[in-house]
Amino acid sequence: AIDNASSHIFIMNPYFLPPRPLKKKLRNASQRGVEIRVITCDQSDVPFISMASRHIYEELLREANVRLFEYEGDNTDECANVLHAKMCLIDDVFVSLGSYNWDDWSYTKNLEMNLVIVDNKVA
Repeated sequence: AIDNASSHIFIMNPYFLPPRPLKKKLRNASQRGVEIRVITCDQSDVPFISMASRHIYEELLREANVRLFEYEGDNTDECANVLHAKMCLIDDVFVSLGSYNWDDWSYTKNLEMNLVIVDNKVA
């Protein structure tokens, strides 16, 4: 779906460390003029993940159409401050919801499950 995106790719993921193949797909999409927005967490329940994610921000932000946001929560409840949602929406046609994290562990090692819907009425 990323390879065929023509308008936008919106990603929400707490552990945003895309492996090289996914980073390349996002860069290629951006170079085609696709708007890419990523929402990840400011403070993760796995602290080193936030630091590692920030390490790749510069690489992705070199692309003109990439914007990154960090969810900060409201500091009233520890659980409310951790973003744990995993979603990807592409061109209002493709939506993916589930447990897949944009990281090497989910990509190669973990058993993850997502619901994928390709339907412009649902997405």
